[in-house]
Formats: sequence, structure tokens, C-alpha cells
Amino acid sequence: MGAKSITEGGKKTNFVNGGKKTHKLKNNDMNLKNFQWIHNNSINYCIFFSQNIFRNPDILSKNKKGIAIWYPKYNEKIKIANQLLPNIFAEHWCRDESIKHQCPSEHKDFFYSFIKIDLNNKNWDKVLSVSGSVGYDPLKKLLYARCGSIEANIATLYTCLLVNNNIQSIEYIQKNNLYAKFINSTTDNNNVLEMYNFLLKNLPKNLPLTGYWDIAFPNYNKNKKC
Repeated sequence: MGAKSITEGGKKTNFVNGGKKTHKLKNNDMNLKNFQWIHNNSINYCIFFSQNIFRNPDILSKNKKGIAIWYPKYNEKIKIANQLLPNIFAEHWCRDESIKHQCPSEHKDFFYSFIKIDLNNKNWDKVLSVSGSVGYDPLKKLLYARCGSIEANIATLYTCLLVNNNIQSIEYIQKNNLYAKFINSTTDNNNVLEMYNFLLKNLPKNLPLTGYWDIAFPNYNKNKKC
């Protein structure tokens, strides 16, 4: 599957909610009244994600500037575009924050999704150029996308993988505004599924940790000296 197979059109969407309607919360909202978080969008999405997409978090601090953390197991299922699918994620965080982000359209960031991946030594900086809401821990081999919904994070990680695997260059993506088009395409569940299945197919199943990063210590692999 190539990048062009994803819908490249679409109207400007509500980036925070992944282009979907405001999330409806069920009764029993994980004791919503007890949250002391400042940012309601973070509270609402924490509850929505727990009730409708995955499960309750493994760690939850309801205090001001708190955080919810999920540690998914690879044998767990996650609901993507209303379908239960094998999990690809290593972690999710929802933080009591609302980070202003102007591109590709104005929105707020607070929800993080992590995947395990060994970034290409030649492309790692280009992968991080996909968005200001992308980060990488080379020792844990964890790449994260941060936005306001799981759908937007999937689109971001999908774009990162296109660059990492030399399917599309960062120059081509930026010139043709593909990242924004991928994000906007998440209004269609079929596009979300296509991007998720691409990640499911192309992410490594077992990724051993080496304890060093080639970029920082390029000679370590040969002589075991930093």
C-alpha cells in the first residue's frame, strides 16, 4: 500500500476530535466529578478512550496536572474505526495539558500514542520533521505521536512510517501537504483502518533493545567502546 491510496482530499476538520463529532460519554464516567484536571478536553477524551476504544488506564492521577497511562499488551484488542483489531501500541498517555499547535491546522495536543520502532539511521531526523508533535526515545525505541485523538495519532504515525521506510520523502510530503490530507482523511473510518492496518503489517513484531544509539555512538557496535 502506498501513500497515495489514502484519501488526499476532504474539508478542514476538528483536529482535536480527529474530525469526528464531540465525544459522547456514558454514565458512570470514571467518577468524572473527582477529576481535578484543568483541561476538560483532556478529561473527556481520557474517559471516552477508556469507555469506547480501549479500557481503563493502568495508572490514573486525577490531581491537577495529572496523567492517565495505559500499558497495552500485544495480545489485547483495541477498537479502531468501530472494529476490534490487534493492538500495535506500546503505551498511551492522556495528560492534563492543552498544548497549542498551529499546524496542519489550529488544535490542542494532550493525547500520546507510542509504538516500538527502530528508526532508520538515515531518516530519523526526517521522521521527526513530520510534526512538532512527534518524539523518539532511541534507547527504548519508542516513537510517539501527540494530538487530540487516536485517529490523528494513527495518521501521524502512518506518515512517520512512510518516511522511515523510504516510501515517501519528507520533501514530497511537505510539498504536497500530504500530512494534513492524511489527518483530514480520518473523518472516513475506511481511511483510519487502512492506515492502522499498514502500521500493523509493517511494524516489527520483536525489537531487541541494544542499550545504545548508533547516531550518538557510531563506533560502539564495532569496538564496544563509547
